[in-house]
Amino acid sequence: NLIRVAASQASAEQVARWLMTAATSGDPVRSRRMALIAAGVGSVPAVTAKVQLSRALKEQLADALSELFAGPTPESRGEWMNPAFALLAPEQVERAMLPLLHPEAAGTDRDRAVALLLGLKNDQVFRQLLERWPVLPAASRQRLLAEAQNNRPQLAAVLDHATADESFRAQLNPTLINAARQHQDATLRSRALALFGEAADATLAQRELAFAEALTLPGNAASGRVIYQNRCASCHRAHDEGFALGPDLLTVAGAGRAALLSHIIDPNREVAPRFEAWTVRREDGEEVSGILLRQDDNGVVVRAASDVETAVPADQVAAAASTGRSLMPPGLDDGLSAAEMADLLRFIESLAGR
Repeated sequence: NLIRVAASQASAEQVARWLMTAATSGDPVRSRRMALIAAGVGSVPAVTAKVQLSRALKEQLADALSELFAGPTPESRGEWMNPAFALLAPEQVERAMLPLLHPEAAGTDRDRAVALLLGLKNDQVFRQLLERWPVLPAASRQRLLAEAQNNRPQLAAVLDHATADESFRAQLNPTLINAARQHQDATLRSRALALFGEAADATLAQRELAFAEALTLPGNAASGRVIYQNRCASCHRAHDEGFALGPDLLTVAGAGRAALLSHIIDPNREVAPRFEAWTVRREDGEEVSGILLRQDDNGVVVRAASDVETAVPADQVAAAASTGRSLMPPGLDDGLSAAEMADLLRFIESLAGR
């Protein structure tokens, strides 16, 4: 309590020095101490007003945090991560945060680190995150791919990485692959087709026939959860997992396998207006897609997979309209066997009993 009171009345420089001291103290309770100190940061006028610390002090703080994050300590640092990094310049956030992305760090901390780094809106940082793909938690991987869908340089970076790393290419979700295949940029579209080939051209009737066996197989919920995490979690919640862009899977868990399968292979069969995809074309010709959050005199805001929001100011909007279709693209079942589809259906059904 004493630390909280002191921090709430301290200057930004004092808070920065306290954080730096805690980060380098070697004390086993340093993370807790830093959390307590940072709890008061939000009420420090100097910080909320973004008053700049001296460059030298920022450099020292960035170095101290980088050293702390590179260590194997498993304590969660999320309580103070955001306010601590509010004290740093963007390039210092990058230097201090990237060392946190190692296997020994708590998954929740790695997720927070990725969110903060993506917030820098820096294409070079995005490429560095791709290089750390093996240590990123599932949610961060999906967020990374979702960011790339409406960002031409980042999508190009994903294709570069997919070209160089076959194992990475195999982990890309159908949503991103389809977005790349249909991209307005001819070069990106051509590269995607060369990497992934044409989309499967099966009719709905053929898909229904191919997956008919999934309606009778028992399925394995644990295996289905892995498929959900890789293909569905960026848009659908399942209890405490995933993002709430589309319908929460708990609300459809009791619909029956036939209905679930129908919506998976034909997402446009029935689309509630609030889940319709919107396309916004900028004055420069670039397009962004997502669920409409707001359209007013200030512009248009849409949300895409992994809760990635894009705001287009009114003076940059050339056109904005609903497509009348689901944001969920056809073909998310591409590459799944009937047994794997049964696993996914079993996982969704299991949500009703949890």
